[in-house]
Amino acid sequence: MARKENGRGKARQGNPAAMHELSQLYALGELVPRDEAKALDHLRRAAEEG
Repeated sequence: MARKENGRGKARQGNPAAMHELSQLYALGELVPRDEAKALDHLRRAAEEG
């Protein structure tokens, strides 16, 4: 659970790698409920940030 919370915090801070990882977790439904919309949102933001 700490990994998920840590990743969310870094993603909120604009860390592209964390956003990408979080998108994968949502896409696969690992540690979080599967949610394709959230997965795509995090992946899009990761791409925009670099």
